[in-house]
Amino acid sequence: MQAYFKTDKFRQELHEDEIDVVVLGQDCIQWLQSQLDAHKDVATERPIFEDWGWTMAVSVKGSQLWLNVQDWSFEERQTWRLWLEPRGVVASIAARVTPGRHKAARMRLRSVIDEALSGAPAIREVRWTEAKPD
Repeated sequence: MQAYFKTDKFRQELHEDEIDVVVLGQDCIQWLQSQLDAHKDVATERPIFEDWGWTMAVSVKGSQLWLNVQDWSFEERQTWRLWLEPRGVVASIAARVTPGRHKAARMRLRSVIDEALSGAPAIREVRWTEAKPD
């Protein structure tokens, strides 16, 4: 499950001296974390930077997920991409063994994220897809 949205709320450009030092999306993942932390049934951990963007461990109703955020402006101006995936081997197996429980957790997380994105005036054109991320 992934979403794309447009905004100029988060930084999408690096200064020359920041290349290989700064990973874009920290402001985006921190904002999302603040939105998720407002919900009692959602627990987040400290975001982690990757070479492609940011990831954050999220627990929803006992299911472990990754919330990933990536600057997508190289494909489409002012666009961000986020996607959800099972966290860890046990979560991946649990998603296959008890798909209903995992799907309910993903749908709850999607609902909370969608509420946050749709409620932010600076964020527009939110679109979700079930396609698996690359």
